[in-house]
Amino acid sequence: MKSILTSIILVLLVTSCGMIEINESGYRSISHLEGHHIKPFELAESSGSCRDLGCLSVYEITSQNILDSLSNHEYSWIHTWLPFCAIEKCVNIYQFENLENNYKSYGLNMTFISRTYDINKIITRAKQSNFSKTIYVLDGSYFGYKNKKVAKKLYKDLNTNSKEDDYFFYSDYLFKGDSLIYMGNEINDSIIDNLLKSKQLLLYNRDIPVRTF
Repeated sequence: MKSILTSIILVLLVTSCGMIEINESGYRSISHLEGHHIKPFELAESSGSCRDLGCLSVYEITSQNILDSLSNHEYSWIHTWLPFCAIEKCVNIYQFENLENNYKSYGLNMTFISRTYDINKIITRAKQSNFSKTIYVLDGSYFGYKNKKVAKKLYKDLNTNSKEDDYFFYSDYLFKGDSLIYMGNEINDSIIDNLLKSKQLLLYNRDIPVRTF
């Protein structure tokens, strides 16, 4: 009886604080107010450039949304990001937009995706970095809310040649059309230059394994 009463009190406390637990630990919770910033994928095309707390939105995305968009671009770069991460490449996210801009003429398009629903962190990082691209979030209703399972599901969906015991914690995937040509946890001018310019023949040979760094 005591344990039941304790559970009821905890539920009431969470509800009264207006929090929604949407991921595996408390720092990934969002308030009901923050929840208004989360929009369906279909509305992303009409998103504006607002970066203020009151109007910025993030758009939920699934693996199928990603795969469906590949045919729209010669090269597609999928970058997944941890907004609560404090290292420089997580804080200054404009560097990814700037890198994409360097290769726009080669048909490169980046899809920038948060792994978690940390709305305040997402908005803060975007404002600090002057980031102007649309920000997506991995759709919890599709991927679930456990970080390891989310990473593994994304990896298996994007890499059709994956095996059960593969390493799967990658932040970056690069496609030519619908062919995966790179996956890794580091991407920079040298890597992209190598893939888009120097090693063009590699991109067309499906017998050559996907390159990882």
